[in-house]
Parts: sequence; C-alpha cells; structure tokens
Amino acid sequence: QGHSYTRTDMDYKYAKLQRGA
Repeated sequence: QGHSYTRTDMDYKYAKLQRGA
C-alpha cells in the first residue's frame, strides 16, 4: 500500500456511498 488515506478522503468516500444509497 503506497497510498495513505487521510481523514478527508475517508469522509469523502463515506459521503459518496451515503449519497448513492
């Protein structure tokens, strides 16, 4: 794993999932 996920990235991904739900 060479990519470090930041809190913002995680939040964005989570928000996207909730939005698509």
